[in-house]
Amino acid sequence: MSEVITPLIVGTLTLMAWSLLYRENVFYRIAEVLMVGFGMGYTLYISLSTLNRVWFQPLLSGKWWLIIPAILGLLLYTIYSRRYMFLSRWAMAAIAGAGSGYAVSRAIPVMIIGQIEGLAVKFSELSALDLANHIIATIACIGTVAYFTFTKEHKGWFGGLTRIGRWSMMLAFGSTFGATLYANQIFTIERAAFLAKYPQNLLLIIAVLFIVYDLFIRKKR
Repeated sequence: MSEVITPLIVGTLTLMAWSLLYRENVFYRIAEVLMVGFGMGYTLYISLSTLNRVWFQPLLSGKWWLIIPAILGLLLYTIYSRRYMFLSRWAMAAIAGAGSGYAVSRAIPVMIIGQIEGLAVKFSELSALDLANHIIATIACIGTVAYFTFTKEHKGWFGGLTRIGRWSMMLAFGSTFGATLYANQIFTIERAAFLAKYPQNLLLIIAVLFIVYDLFIRKKR
């Protein structure tokens, strides 16, 4: 029974969300409210579960120093008090400092050292195609770094190198944007393929009847 009811419920919610493509209506607003409500509930559940796992349970096991981040978290709420607002700055400074340190410590090995290590390869172990790809990637990397060198004027051979870096960035941004659009289209195609299956394809008939009825009523008015 659930093999029929569950696809019908999912298909109904999908069509309710897609009904905005026709026009603003009550079915879309219901789907919107349900999505926001379920999202808020799930976020609250994950937040409480994470708090219990990473703070409350370790605190009960003897890690008393975890009281310090808890106090800093509570100090964030002093921003609503004009008298004690300055205390929230301490908490925000601690969060920003720790977050920046953590991000930099992870970014340098991956974004700088990792990229340099990727350029160091044994050419004898590469095929002709891999060698060509490596040379193109190396030139693009050097050109991109040169583009952000502002202590030397972008003229002559150096200007040509910076133009290569600019073209490389444009290609990278374009491919990233295209991949994002492609990923979004995958969701649409997957939902369309889902609605084309039985029994949720029967909902398409009901949706068409609703649209015809709405057009008739609006024309009559």
